[in-house]
Formats: sequence, structure tokens, C-alpha cells
Amino acid sequence: MLKQNQPQTTYDLAELLKGEEGTYLAQRAGQTFVVESQAGHSIKSIVPVGCIEPSQVPAGSNPPWTVTRIDNLTGQETGGQQRTFRAS
Repeated sequence: MLKQNQPQTTYDLAELLKGEEGTYLAQRAGQTFVVESQAGHSIKSIVPVGCIEPSQVPAGSNPPWTVTRIDNLTGQETGGQQRTFRAS
């Protein structure tokens, strides 16, 4: 289980979130995403934060993801209300 506010590094985001539930900040190659996971769905949703820039990663390379749990709540625990995340 991933602990809140403790970054993990992985090359396979879906594998890292398999069996996890919660909200995560995922960063890769200068891009940032908010990812929600739910039991039975390693990635329930993935939303970019800010502008998506063309990748500056050389072709054929596979940079790692840095993933940090930012919230333990899932949609069911918030009554299904949509939450909005904004970059500061």
C-alpha cells in the first residue's frame, strides 16, 4: 500500500496502482497528472494538470513515473461528487 505524501518511482503506473484506492499525483517527463485508482481498476481516471506539452523525451526511452498519494478518498466516499484539482 502506498503511503500518503511518500513518493514512489515506477516504470509501470498501472502495475504500481493495482489494488490501490485513492488519488495520486503522477509526474513523468515534465508532465503532471492527477490519477484516481479504485479496487478492480488500477487507473479509474487520469487528468492532466496544466498544459500538456509535446514530449521532450527521446524516442525509444521510457522515463519513470514519480507517484505520490495525495488523498485516500475515492468517489464513493465523497458521495460521488466531482472534485477539481488545480496546479498552484
